Amino acid sequence: MSVSTNENRCNGCGSDSMSVYFSGDLENVSRLTIEEWLHSKPYVFTHVIKVLHNRYGIVHFDTLKDASLFYYGMRGKQLGPSNIMINFSVAYQFGTRKEVLYPLVKIPNSATMPVTPPVPVIEIDLTEDEGMAPKRQKMYEILQSTLTSHPDTLLGLMFQQNKEIINHQTDRKEYFFDRDGKVFRYILQYYRNNKIYWPVNQEISKEELLNELTFFQIPNTDED
Repeated sequence: MSVSTNENRCNGCGSDSMSVYFSGDLENVSRLTIEEWLHSKPYVFTHVIKVLHNRYGIVHFDTLKDASLFYYGMRGKQLGPSNIMINFSVAYQFGTRKEVLYPLVKIPNSATMPVTPPVPVIEIDLTEDEGMAPKRQKMYEILQSTLTSHPDTLLGLMFQQNKEIINHQTDRKEYFFDRDGKVFRYILQYYRNNKIYWPVNQEISKEELLNELTFFQIPNTDED
């Protein structure tokens, strides 16, 4: 297990009750970037631990009150750095699957604390068939605004036309595409960064990426 962490230990390093878990598409976001983003929030924490291979991390605190304030203020999905959705959830008691119970605390100056509105999220499921048992390759969660910022592409046009349906905050939408999940992360990079990152390793071929660009109606003008 590969872990990215601050070397300084705190009370939360030895206490499950002074920790809050988070998860998401964290592969290309550093621990320091997450810490800088969290420092912009009105909560006190000591540091962040990021478990690189399992796409989750832990926020540590020096007091149970700080952990409770953070949990009740941040729980659920939040729009994080680089437009990545990060989900904050309860920690588990060490060696068990029992959830930590955070005590209810009074939030100071709640009238002046920022309120984060729900963010429309699109779930895209890419799978492949293996005989009689379809196998899920990858599930991506993408902001609607990230897709519709490119209205001339397949996904941008698709979700712009269904804007009223997708904006329904209580309606969780999941869409299936019979495409290669490994290649789709390059497609997602285009939507997030307005740039095509051509593969430099043997994981996928250039021809595979070109096929997906054609399917999703993305221009390949960035090719070197």
